[in-house]
Amino acid sequence: MKNLKNVISVITLVFMILISFSSKAQESFKTNDKIPTSVKLVGKFHAVITYLETKEFYKNGMTKDEFVKSTTSCVDDKELINIFKPYMEEIYVFHTKKLSPDQVYDYIDGNSFAKTAIALKKYEVKYDREASRIKKPKWFNWLRKFIDWLDDTWV
Repeated sequence: MKNLKNVISVITLVFMILISFSSKAQESFKTNDKIPTSVKLVGKFHAVITYLETKEFYKNGMTKDEFVKSTTSCVDDKELINIFKPYMEEIYVFHTKKLSPDQVYDYIDGNSFAKTAIALKKYEVKYDREASRIKKPKWFNWLRKFIDWLDDTWV
């Protein structure tokens, strides 16, 4: 389970790095846009890394749904799973064809990566809006200040 969390963390981290670059310049992007490098190139590298990281989860005869479920089992949010599902289904196809990493690199065009990154950006914006609506009660701020004061004066 720890290894699965590491895989999902690596996959999500690369997406978030790309999203942070893209959000400074524009709201959406295409596979041939230049961020500091092309989305297509980043998509190729990401697909190869994801393919290699998910090799241990793929078993011969496994269905697409089983593969997606096993690779996203540490994610609780159904909306987030639905965002990753098309991308992971594409990675599943590479496993069924038993492609080498070089073949995955040559096969991928970056479109699924771009679509997933755009969906993650929209999810992030929605999550930020929902989080900003939550108001902390005044007593919470007083409690925090008291704990800070206690920490500063504790000998």
